[in-house]
Amino acid sequence: MSKVLIIDDEKDILDLIESLLEVELGIEVIKASDGAQGIRNIKLLSDIDLVICDVNMPERGGREVFLENLNSKNLPFIIMTGSDELEVSFREKFTNANPYNRILPKPWQPKELISIVKNIVEEKFSVV
Repeated sequence: MSKVLIIDDEKDILDLIESLLEVELGIEVIKASDGAQGIRNIKLLSDIDLVICDVNMPERGGREVFLENLNSKNLPFIIMTGSDELEVSFREKFTNANPYNRILPKPWQPKELISIVKNIVEEKFSVV
């Protein structure tokens, strides 16, 4: 079973994504309510397969979480963002860092998120 770390400072978003992934895809979810907690989970947990993270959060934002992930494990990463929140240089670094990385523009639709996660999980685990 795949395990996904969701990092967002909005409890409703955490709960929505958790419900979508568990019900629609049977994925186990770990939640973090800020970037600092998310970074701790990335460093401490060895069985995370994917990170889904908001950009703007207290206690370390999504950019910092991504850079910490890149320097430690380079797990596949979905970053949720408004259209103007990511600079071109960051977007390039992000998309080139891991073939599974995706930018999910806000507002996103549940079916869109499910499709992206499903594709990443299927691609990642179909490679032997």
